[in-house]
Amino acid sequence: MSKSKTPKPTNIEELVSSWTQKSGDTQGLRDELELLKVFRDYLYEQYVPFPDEPGYIDRLFAWVDQVSSVSHKKTLFKLASWLLFVGAEEMKSLYKSSFSGIVTRWIIDQAQIDLNSSDFSGDLETAIDATFFGSIAGMDIGTYCRINDIQQSYRPDFREIAAIGDTRKLITHLQSNGYERVVAVEDYVGGGSQMREAWHCLQHLERIQPEPIPLLITPIISAPKGVRTGNSLSSKSTTFKVEYPLPSSSCIPEVVASGSKEPAFAEKARKLFVNYESQIVGMNQTQPLYGPFGCDGVGSLVLTYLNCPDNVPSAIHHKSDSWEPLFRRASREG
Repeated sequence: MSKSKTPKPTNIEELVSSWTQKSGDTQGLRDELELLKVFRDYLYEQYVPFPDEPGYIDRLFAWVDQVSSVSHKKTLFKLASWLLFVGAEEMKSLYKSSFSGIVTRWIIDQAQIDLNSSDFSGDLETAIDATFFGSIAGMDIGTYCRINDIQQSYRPDFREIAAIGDTRKLITHLQSNGYERVVAVEDYVGGGSQMREAWHCLQHLERIQPEPIPLLITPIISAPKGVRTGNSLSSKSTTFKVEYPLPSSSCIPEVVASGSKEPAFAEKARKLFVNYESQIVGMNQTQPLYGPFGCDGVGSLVLTYLNCPDNVPSAIHHKSDSWEPLFRRASREG
């Protein structure tokens, strides 16, 4: 009498169960799945792009099940639990900590405010009013200003000004309205290529005569490569500081930097990204694709409720006719 064929799993619970029956590693895999369900309820359902797509758990199953071998499926499943997802409330807290921490300390230093002054609060408020805020490359600077009670009519994107704006008009606006310093903030920086693009505008602040306008470039979160890029922009009048520099374990980059610490499964994931590149790209590509490890080869494992950055591995965010992503990216281009 022939043995009955094991039915093919139709959801993530059945898939994980099929692995545990064969390997005996029941508790660890099931615990990871339960953790992902908690993240779904408290974080992942906040993901803004493509709200009409299937829910997270259904997407997780489709994502994991589309690769061929059990080993590859388990690698994607492990990768899902390593993603760092910044939700709406977490982002608001980060906006507040950025302003009250690095930004405020820098303003106090630049304005030479006496911490023991009887009118410290008034002096600080005056200095904040003389500070011009903008985004490095398109973050929600309006919300940042509103949460931190920053009163400012124009809230520009410096990368956009560099590409299609007029830097001379920006400088005239700063000088005509009594702005004494500039803060360029961003919620997340990966490799720093967009920061370099914004620099084409911001570098002119250093050349103003007789005195340059002091500049603070301050990503709230940055991958290691972005930190290196930002540090290269520092000068006598330009300060670069990150509120939360990410450890090397938060990325699976194309090229591993010396001394980097990676999660144990990282090398398996790296090979998977390369081996499945043609399936991920597909035949009918409609959006820009920066290679298996995302823009600048960063391989970041960080995304926010607003979108998945393009420097996250394309396996996580790119949709094609032959690939289903876990967190589909809403691209600005394409």
